[in-house]
Amino acid sequence: MKKVLTTSLLFLLTIQLLQAQLVLRPADDGFQMFLGSDNERPTVIGVDDTPIMILSDGYGNIGVNTHFYTGNTLNYPTHSKFHIRTRSSGHNDGSGQGPQLLLDENSPDGYSRLRFRNSWIRTTGYTQTGTAVSILEGRGRYWDIAAFGNGEALENDRLNIYNSGYGNAMTILGNGWVGINNTNPETRLDVNGFTKSGSESVPYKTKLINSQATGTCSSNSSLSIGLGLNENRIISVDVLVSHDNNNWYGPGERFNNHEYAYKISGSNIDFEFGAVAGCDFILRSYRIWVTYASADLDY
Repeated sequence: MKKVLTTSLLFLLTIQLLQAQLVLRPADDGFQMFLGSDNERPTVIGVDDTPIMILSDGYGNIGVNTHFYTGNTLNYPTHSKFHIRTRSSGHNDGSGQGPQLLLDENSPDGYSRLRFRNSWIRTTGYTQTGTAVSILEGRGRYWDIAAFGNGEALENDRLNIYNSGYGNAMTILGNGWVGINNTNPETRLDVNGFTKSGSESVPYKTKLINSQATGTCSSNSSLSIGLGLNENRIISVDVLVSHDNNNWYGPGERFNNHEYAYKISGSNIDFEFGAVAGCDFILRSYRIWVTYASADLDY
C-alpha cells in the first residue's frame, strides 16, 4: 500500500512539473502540439539548469545564449527576432566553439546560401464556407549570399553576391581576387564595366590596343589605327611606339633622328612619322591606352 501511495505521489508531482513546463493544445486550436508558457514569462530550453535558448514573450524573439542572472532573477534580452550571442572561433571540426552560425551545404559541389527577400500573405481564393485560402509568398526579387568552399584549388572557392533579377553582381575567389560584374576575376580587383571615381567624374573605362604595322621605306609616312569608339567619348590617349619591341618611345622622343606625332580623328588614331634614317623605324609596334566615357562628352 505504501509503495502504491509513493508511486501516486510521484506521478502527481510529475504531472504538476509538466503543467509548469509544457502546455499541450488540441489540434482544433491550430496546433498539433504547443510548447510554451501560460503566463508572461519566457519559455526556456536548457541543459542541467543552464538556459540555452530563450523564447521571449512580447515580440516573440528567440535568443541563444543571450541570458544573464541578476541574483536569482533571469534576464533574457533579445535584440532581434533571432539573436545569437557567443564567443566564436575559426574551428571547423567540432574541437572548439566555431562560428555563431554555420550554413552547411549537404553536397560536394553545391553552394551554402543565405537569402534576403520581402514577403506577404497572399489570399489565393476562398473555400465553400467563405474561409480565405492564403499562402506565404516571396514578393519580387531576392538577394543571395552563396558560398562554395570545396574547390580543387584555392581559386575555385568562391563567394557570390547574387540578385535573382540580375545574376551575380560580385564574386570573391578563395585567393582573394574580386570580380564586380565578373564571375571569373583575373586579378585582385577585376571590374567588368564602367567605373566612377568621385562626384566630379564621369563613368569611364579603359582599353589597351596592341597593334603592329609595316611600311615601305620613305622619308615620311603615316598610319591610321581604329580605336573601336568615337572621339566624342575619348577622355585621354597614351601611346608608345617601338621598332624592335624592346625600346619604346613616346611622342616627340627621337630614334635615329626620327619622331612621330598623332591625333584622334573620328574613331581612328592617325600617326605621322618623319625623317626616317636608314628605315630602322619601318617595323613598328604600338601600345595604345585609351580612357573613354560611357557616353558622348559635352566638350
